Amino acid sequence: MPGTSLGIFWIDMMLKPIFKGLLKSPELALLAVLAVYGCIAYRCLKSAYMDS
Repeated sequence: MPGTSLGIFWIDMMLKPIFKGLLKSPELALLAVLAVYGCIAYRCLKSAYMDS
């Protein structure tokens, strides 16, 4: 039965070339970071203020 480390390994192997290409363009890297943190902030605010 495969464990979590196997999934992390495959994600790392698939995403590493994408991240290397992304880091060659600082504008795209900044946009990606803002998108990830924006999504996290939205979920936090949604759970904090829209909880009934």
